[in-house]
Amino acid sequence: MTWYRLLILGNDFPLEEDGVPVLMGWYTTRWVEAADPEEARAVALEALRSEPLLADVSAGCGATISWEEVERVEESDVPDRQGGFSFFRMEHQARTKAKASARP
Repeated sequence: MTWYRLLILGNDFPLEEDGVPVLMGWYTTRWVEAADPEEARAVALEALRSEPLLADVSAGCGATISWEEVERVEESDVPDRQGGFSFFRMEHQARTKAKASARP
């Protein structure tokens, strides 16, 4: 088995910010052990599904995940713990809100 580092991008996740539903995007890095890059993606996706921050996101809501990087790494480069998430508001949502608030 080989270790892989995956840089993952999530888009259009319906989450809450200060109790208000908003569409959020996020980046995270995951390290997984797998036979090949395809299996690494599957292992990482399954781990993401069990993340408490994403647990309430339902299938079919329009959220997407893409793999920015999938890189083979040495086991000595794998951290003891998985990283967290870096969240951001989806830009198209920010533009929509700005247009709505600009109306007379």
